[in-house]
Amino acid sequence: MSDTPFEGCVAIDTNVFLHLFNPQENTDRHIDRVLAHLYEQGIALIVDDKGRIPGEYEHQIIPRIEKGDEIGIVSQILGAWFLPDAPRRVVSLDMRDSLMQAIRNAMPTDSTDRIFVYVAFKEGKILISNDREDIVSQRQRLLNDTRRIRKRIGSDDAEILTSQEAHDGIR
Repeated sequence: MSDTPFEGCVAIDTNVFLHLFNPQENTDRHIDRVLAHLYEQGIALIVDDKGRIPGEYEHQIIPRIEKGDEIGIVSQILGAWFLPDAPRRVVSLDMRDSLMQAIRNAMPTDSTDRIFVYVAFKEGKILISNDREDIVSQRQRLLNDTRRIRKRIGSDDAEILTSQEAHDGIR
């Protein structure tokens, strides 16, 4: 069993699952290996209690599974993550608390992106995202601007990684 920086649960941006289909983003099939590793380790997927993250998955990923667009290992990987009994960590979402306000100030764009950051930061866990424009480019600001809040709520181990960085961490 390989070492892993992941423990218990992880937030995974929708784009990481969608990049399974894109060889330019899924170089050397690294996303396949990351998702397979996380699943084999029993890592739960972090979602919000308001259904925003599951709704995005339902809208963007489930149709690809149902249409059978993917083949082989990609189908197995996606199918495993989106089985009804797949492990989930449900995080209470409060759009008005101080953590969300700090995230909103650092990242005034898409609210679903903010929710992915929020659930990972609230749990003190890793968010895997390939959204270089809205999330990864703001990573240091998000971490800095939320540091005191995360420390106060006991979630100061939170991190944002690209899928390639996540892959490099499990080698």
